[in-house]
Amino acid sequence: MSRGKSIRRLLIATLASALGLVLWAGLLAWTGLPDLWARRAVIGEIENMTGGRVELRGFHFDWLHLRATLDGLTIHGREAASDAPLLHVDSLLVEIRTESLWRRAISLSRLEIERPAVSVRVATDGTSNVPAPRVRHAPDRPWRARLFELSVGELRLDDGEMSYNNVRVPLAVSGRNLEFALDYATSSNRPLYIGEIGWKQIRFSARGYLPFGLSASAKFTLEPDAVHVTQVVVHLPHSTLDAQADLASFAQPSWNFRYRGWLDLADVREILRKPRTPGGKVEFTGDGRYGATRFSLGGHYSASEISMPYEWFHANGISARGDYQADGRALDVPNLEVRALGGTLRGRLHLDFPGLRFRADTTGDGISVAQTLASVDHRGFPLNPLHWDAAMQVTASTQWNADFKNVQTHGVAIWTPPAAPAAGTIPAAARLDFDYSDARHLARIGPSEISTPSSRVVFQGAIAGRASALDLTLDSSNLSDWADFINCIRGPDAEPVPIGGRVHWVGRVEGPIAHPTFTGSVRAEQARYDNLGWDQIEGALRYDSDSFELQHAIARRGRSSVQIDLSLQLNKWAFQPDDTWSLDASVVRSDINDLQHLFGWAYPAQGILTGEIHGRGTRAEPELSGLFDLTDVSGWGWNFSRARGELAARQGTVRISNAELRLPAPSGVSPGLLTGNLEFDTRTNQVALDVTGAVIPLESIA
Repeated sequence: MSRGKSIRRLLIATLASALGLVLWAGLLAWTGLPDLWARRAVIGEIENMTGGRVELRGFHFDWLHLRATLDGLTIHGREAASDAPLLHVDSLLVEIRTESLWRRAISLSRLEIERPAVSVRVATDGTSNVPAPRVRHAPDRPWRARLFELSVGELRLDDGEMSYNNVRVPLAVSGRNLEFALDYATSSNRPLYIGEIGWKQIRFSARGYLPFGLSASAKFTLEPDAVHVTQVVVHLPHSTLDAQADLASFAQPSWNFRYRGWLDLADVREILRKPRTPGGKVEFTGDGRYGATRFSLGGHYSASEISMPYEWFHANGISARGDYQADGRALDVPNLEVRALGGTLRGRLHLDFPGLRFRADTTGDGISVAQTLASVDHRGFPLNPLHWDAAMQVTASTQWNADFKNVQTHGVAIWTPPAAPAAGTIPAAARLDFDYSDARHLARIGPSEISTPSSRVVFQGAIAGRASALDLTLDSSNLSDWADFINCIRGPDAEPVPIGGRVHWVGRVEGPIAHPTFTGSVRAEQARYDNLGWDQIEGALRYDSDSFELQHAIARRGRSSVQIDLSLQLNKWAFQPDDTWSLDASVVRSDINDLQHLFGWAYPAQGILTGEIHGRGTRAEPELSGLFDLTDVSGWGWNFSRARGELAARQGTVRISNAELRLPAPSGVSPGLLTGNLEFDTRTNQVALDVTGAVIPLESIA
C-alpha cells in the first residue's frame, strides 16, 4: 500500500470520527440529556453549598452562548413544611464568561433574577431555618473552605421580597460589577459563614424617590445564632456611610452598631425629592442599639456650609453642631449650637419622628442686624436699603415639619447699636415682639419699637402676604435716612428721587406686603420729594403703588399757604408723564413762586395769588381752571398791577375769561384797565385779546 493512500485513509477516518462526535452531540442535545445531567449537577452543587433541599422545575443551558436559564428554583431550609421556603426564585438567567471555564471563581457577564423571595425565621431559642453546608472536615480543628467566589458584570433583581419573621421588605435593584465571595468555616465545632461583597455601580429606585446610583461593600460573619458585620461602606452620589454592626443572639435579637458618615444635603434634596431642603454638609458619628422592643441612638454631628435659599429667608455660611440621642419616637439635641448671621444661637432641638415635627428653643447673641435684614430682604418689601446695623439678642421658639415646611416661630429680639458703626450704616436700637407663620404667610408683631439717631418707629399688628394691618407711628428729624428705602419701595424701575425733611406720621400699613398701602395722618417740615418742596405740610395721606392721595391738607411755603386735595395716578410707585392727576386748592395771598415749588412747576411768572384752583389731566399735559385774583403780576413779558378772572390753562395755552387787568403806570398817570377775554400761547408768546381798554400806557408793555 502506497504512503499516499495511507494518509488519505487516515484523513477520512479522522473526518468520519469528528462527524460522528458532532452527530452524537447533536443527538444528545436533541434528547435533552445534557440539560438533564447539568440540572442534576446544579442541584447537587447548590445542596452541598447551602445544606438545604433544592427543587428546580426547569433548566436549560445554551452551550453556544454559555447561557443558563433556571426556572422555579426553590431551596428548602429547616422550616416546617407549612412555612415558606428559605428561597424561591421564579426565573434565573445566567450568562457565563469564558474565563470561568479555566478559573475557580464563577465569572458571569449577566445575572437576572425574577421575583426572588427570601424567608428567614428565627425561633426564640435562637434556632433558625438556615441550614449548614454539607462539608466534611477533621474534628477539633479549625477549618475553612471557600464555597464560591462570584463576579457579575451586570445584575438585575426585579419584584423581590425578603421576609424576616414575617417582616417583609421589597427587593428591587440593578447594577454592575458585583464581587461576592463566601467561605464556610468551623471554630470550636461551630459553623461559620464568612462573606465579603462589593458592588460598585448600583442603580436603586423606590416609589416616590428619584432613581440614583450608589456603591457599597461589606464584610460579615454569620454564625448559627449570631451575625457580625465587621464593615459596611455605602457611597451615595455625594455622601458616605461607614458602619459596623453585631447581632449577638438570634434568641434575643438586638443589634449593636457603630457608624460614621458624611452627608451632603444635596442627596436628600434630589433623591428624596425634597426641594426645600437647605444646602450644606453634615458629618456625624455615633452608636446605637436596635432590638425587638427598643431602639436607641446617640452621637455627635457637625454641619457646615448650610445655605437657606427661601423667599423670605436666604442666608449662607451657617454652621451647627451638637450631641444627639434618639429612640423610636423622637430625637433630642440638648446642646444645639448654631453660628449664623455673625452670631451664635444656643438651645435645644427636639424631633418627633411621626410627622417629622421639629422644635428648636434657642437664645442668641451677637447676631448682626445688617446681615439679618439682608437675609429677609424681599423684592416686595426691601429692608436692606434701611442701612440699619446693631448687635441682636434673641429668644425664640421655632417649629417646622420635614424639609422646613410650615415654619412657625415666636420670640423677642433686642437690638443694641454698635459703639463704632461701619461706614454707610445707621446704628439702631430696638425691641421686637414677633410671631411668624410660614403656612399663613403672616407675621404678628406685638408692641415694638425701633430707634435710630434721627428716627423712632413704634408699631404693632400684622405683616402678611395678602392682608397686612400694621399700626405705625414714625417720627424722623431727617427723612433722607429713609430715602433709599422709599425709593426701593417705589419699584426697581422707578427713577430715584431726592427725599428729605422732618416728618411725623401716624397710620397703618395695609394690603399685600409686596404691594403695601400706607394710610394715616402726616405732618412734614422742610420736606422735599423729587422737585416738590414744602416748608410745612400736613394732611391725610394714602400712598400705594397705584396712587397718591393727600386730602384736607395744608401746605406752606415761604409766605404762602394752600389748602389742598391732591390725587395722583401712579405706575409702580412712579408718577409717569401719562399718569392722571387732580387737584383742588384754595389759596389766600400766596406767592406764585412759592406755589410753584409746592407743585413742582416752573412757569416764568411772579405775583401774589388768591383764588380757587382746580387741576386735572396728565403729568405731561396738565390742565388748570378756577377763579383767581393776582396782584403785582409779571410774566412772559407782561406786567400787571392786578389781574383777576376765570382761568383755564391747557396744552400751553392760558385763557382768562371775564378778565380785569390793571396795568401799572408812571407816577401821576392813571393806571390802564383792560376787561374782556385773553388767550396766551406760552410756547410762542403770542397773545389774542378781546378786550375793552381805557388809559393804556404803552410803556407798561415790556
